[in-house]
Amino acid sequence: MKSAIPRIMILMDPARGYDRALMRGMAHYVHTTGPVQFFQPPPFWERWDHYSLIGFIQESKVDGMIMIEREDMDALFELNIPMVVSPYNRLEINNAVNLVTDHHAIGRFAAEHLITCGFRQFAFCGYNDMFWSGERLAGFTERLGEDGFVPDVYAGNAHSPSDEKVRLLIWLNGLAHPTGIMACADERGRELVELCVSSGIRVPDEIGVIGVDDDELLCDLSPVPLSSVANTAEQCGHEAVARIVELVGNKKKCSLKPDIVVEPNCCVGRLSTDFINTEDPALAKAIRFIRDHARQAVGVEGVAQACGLSRRVLEKRFRKNLGISVYAEIRRVRVDLFARLLLESNRTIAEIAEQLGFEGIEHVSRYFKAQTGTTPREYRLRYGRG
Repeated sequence: MKSAIPRIMILMDPARGYDRALMRGMAHYVHTTGPVQFFQPPPFWERWDHYSLIGFIQESKVDGMIMIEREDMDALFELNIPMVVSPYNRLEINNAVNLVTDHHAIGRFAAEHLITCGFRQFAFCGYNDMFWSGERLAGFTERLGEDGFVPDVYAGNAHSPSDEKVRLLIWLNGLAHPTGIMACADERGRELVELCVSSGIRVPDEIGVIGVDDDELLCDLSPVPLSSVANTAEQCGHEAVARIVELVGNKKKCSLKPDIVVEPNCCVGRLSTDFINTEDPALAKAIRFIRDHARQAVGVEGVAQACGLSRRVLEKRFRKNLGISVYAEIRRVRVDLFARLLLESNRTIAEIAEQLGFEGIEHVSRYFKAQTGTTPREYRLRYGRG
């Protein structure tokens, strides 16, 4: 007899950070919601002679599939199995639940991060044959335009010609310093950092780089650890399983709409954008002190003492060079850290507040909402796991 437990085929590449995040969300569904049996194609070294993916799917008797868009989509549709598909080469996949990404918002997040880091010259490095790269560029350009900036753009081809690295290096060498670059993906960002390091361009002092998807392995193994825009892929992987289970149980009643939407949730800052745009050594010292002591309840007076200035002089320099107060910068840095801990850890809001030296839940909620427009609980529910 056919098992009552839904059987789902996963067609994804665990070598990619985005795919791994989706798969973590799928595993989270099993741990928290209900039993599901997952299947994946065998690795290439275990595949038998005359291996057929279609044959493997049929033999596995799966009820549904979750996948990244593939070249053989038409053949897969002929199996008449409910699918959740993440489009890669086109905007939308017909006859499936679409797991889409808000690429425009990702571009805005990256621009905001680079502006906040102090860059005043910007560039974008993407692929001209990938629609999602163009949408990320549009969001990036839109946000920069609100502050009067226009990015320099390099759009190569995802299927790179042999001279791609040469042309990319020529472009990098032609940029003014310092420039903050958004790479359309972490892979592209790491490529930029490797080229900069090999050619003597200092990262982040001359060129800062931020990627997309926060693939921790890829970012941490970059010659200079790569900053990246993180997203809600893990949460959406959980939702993808829920939608397949719903479709399997109610094939005639369930609509393929709405789409499942992967949204950006924060920028994970690493060394590749750890830039301080000031020629004032005391001001640079103050900014560095704030970043280094983000886990502590540091006040304006403490920052002034650390950089050897009076509070009044420090405030004047902050407003003149950065356009903000010292307190505003302290709050921004601490809220960014608090937001990351909300998403990356399973600790309670009270535990995180205590770790960062906040006085209590009510105080940290007001503090957090003043910066983000939402409470810590609302933020975690919207962007957190599963």
